[in-house]
Amino acid sequence: MARFEIRLPKLDEIQETAIIRKIYKKIGDAVKKKEKLATIETMKVTYDIESEYEGFVEDIRFKEGEEAPVNEILMIINTEQVSIPKVEEKPIEKKEVKVEEKREEVIERKEVGEIARAMPMARRLAREKGIDLSKIKGTGPGGIITVEDVKRYLEQMQEYYVEEISVLRKQIADKMNKANTEIPTARLTIKVKMDKLLNLRKNLEEKYSKKISLTAVLTKAVAEALKRHRKLNSLFVKGEWRIYNRINIAIAIQTKQGLVTPVIKDVDKKDIINISDELETLQKKAEANELSLEDVTDSTFTITNLGPYNIIQFDPIINYPQIAILAIGSIFKELEITQEGLIIHNFSFFTLAFDHRFIDGYDGALFLNELKRIMENLEF
Repeated sequence: MARFEIRLPKLDEIQETAIIRKIYKKIGDAVKKKEKLATIETMKVTYDIESEYEGFVEDIRFKEGEEAPVNEILMIINTEQVSIPKVEEKPIEKKEVKVEEKREEVIERKEVGEIARAMPMARRLAREKGIDLSKIKGTGPGGIITVEDVKRYLEQMQEYYVEEISVLRKQIADKMNKANTEIPTARLTIKVKMDKLLNLRKNLEEKYSKKISLTAVLTKAVAEALKRHRKLNSLFVKGEWRIYNRINIAIAIQTKQGLVTPVIKDVDKKDIINISDELETLQKKAEANELSLEDVTDSTFTITNLGPYNIIQFDPIINYPQIAILAIGSIFKELEITQEGLIIHNFSFFTLAFDHRFIDGYDGALFLNELKRIMENLEF
């Protein structure tokens, strides 16, 4: 007989917990190699745990929906058949319907016709909360007032209501708090002329007869600047400042589940068309909550772009444990005085946030000016 422990995997350097989304086995079930045991969720990815062993489920330590520390035992597999714990069956009690309850329902049904058309449960809730049903517009069949209508009315009348915080949202909050409190962050902003960038995208769209992401062009330009300023392409992990040769840029994407940062690998070695196609694929996967572990790991730098939402300039929080992040604002028009006269140009503000323990303001300024020069001359 042999017993094997199935532990919650640590999928990246800073992960501390995971959410148990689904468990596919119960105690006593047979297990084959490569068979799916559970699905877990982290801030970055949803991941399936597969069995490396054959046997039977002897124990399950966590329930679906629970948050568990990484490296903890999730399940134990035994090579021999295990006994299934018996669950005591309680006799089913017959529920007696009291005459008073039925009478109350009849009265309420009568009231629906005579006073206000409302479902019995909606009427009870309104009575408990002291609400006049005549002030509520029903959305049920034929305009009848439902429980949801009453609850919606309550929310509108209250000073505030409490939004439930998901476990995933709590994990994101903890990470942001850590980045904001532990990292002495400095920020620099530069104004960049975007005319040539917009013309390049237009020409590429005409040439390839497809939509090209502006973020793809920006990502390529950032990669070129990072090639010449490697210090910013780095992480601080386990007390080490690691400067990477590979340029893997994470792109912040907002989804219904929260903020995710899928990664474009080796950006400096790819052309704009490939980057744009990859971004489109990652966007769709993010919205469908189908990002793989490969899609969200090994990033060395992050870009966050709120330009499409009319945000001119903003201060980002570093994507811990990275050293720097670039925030890109919306494109705006501005008159510029030249020898030829007044000319309207397109501009955008770029803000670099960086860990001041490792990057000086001088290094940050050099990077931003290099990026500005690349963007305004399109040297790639």
